[in-house]
Amino acid sequence: IQSTARPFSWSVASYTEIQAMVDRISEVLSFNANEFEGRLGRVYGINAGRLYPHVFARDLGTISEFIGYLFDPVFQRTPVEEFLWTQESFESVEATRGAVAATISPAGELDKATAVSDEETSVVEIAYQHFRMGGGVDWLGTKIGSKTVLERLNGSVDYVLKSRRDGATGLIYRAHTSDWGDVKLEGGEHPTDLLPGDAITASIF
Repeated sequence: IQSTARPFSWSVASYTEIQAMVDRISEVLSFNANEFEGRLGRVYGINAGRLYPHVFARDLGTISEFIGYLFDPVFQRTPVEEFLWTQESFESVEATRGAVAATISPAGELDKATAVSDEETSVVEIAYQHFRMGGGVDWLGTKIGSKTVLERLNGSVDYVLKSRRDGATGLIYRAHTSDWGDVKLEGGEHPTDLLPGDAITASIF
């Protein structure tokens, strides 16, 4: 598996500074490319830096299309499947059924940043990019445990609609956050968890 970015370039007329970014972008993403043994086998992903060995659903979702041009397809496929497998940890409670973890990592620990509302949709975005860039319909029918990839993706969106939809407005809500969008206004001992009484907002996240 190629863990360094493939040659890739673009050209934007009159914006030479954008062209100058190509080498650095490839360098940074290659530096943060990682692999580890997951619950379903070898996982390949892009972490958030050497101080953050985890692969974050939200971060990977942001660059999912880009890494599809630079890296082997496993850098999209295996994180999606690993994130979807984490749903098993939330199945026993009706309120969290369909949820996915915030991160996957070599240590295997699970975390759910309830201050945000876009972890599930980020996984859907990565899955969509892999589907359209080569995964295809057959991959959507692949089984992860007792459910197909598509069934698990549908379940993750159902979770967001069920748990984060405001009844009065129909909008998706989250904690009022700053930093990378996952640290809530109130801070405290659990800054990425939405607790009763915390300020909420409707946002693009």
